Amino acid sequence: MSNFCFRLLFRLGMAVASDQTEVNLQTTLCPNPLKLKARTGTLSTSRGLAIESCAYASEGEARGFGTRVLNAMLLVHRFHETYHMRFFLAAMQSSFV
Repeated sequence: MSNFCFRLLFRLGMAVASDQTEVNLQTTLCPNPLKLKARTGTLSTSRGLAIESCAYASEGEARGFGTRVLNAMLLVHRFHETYHMRFFLAAMQSSFV
């Protein structure tokens, strides 16, 4: 049996509150565990991070679940961005009143 993995690399603008080099993430997005890893140093000092998951039976399966996790990350990023823009616009409107 083959062991296929996916890895998503990204940069984070803020620190993760952990002095570990990697942590396991609990999610229902994938049948296999996800790991959040620092690319250098610890999670609190590294801005370059990776999400990794292994034990898929095929490259297609690993790619499919990797795409699913990536899409979830993009949705969270978009929500976070929209929330801050709404907060900023509300603050701007109240300063003109």
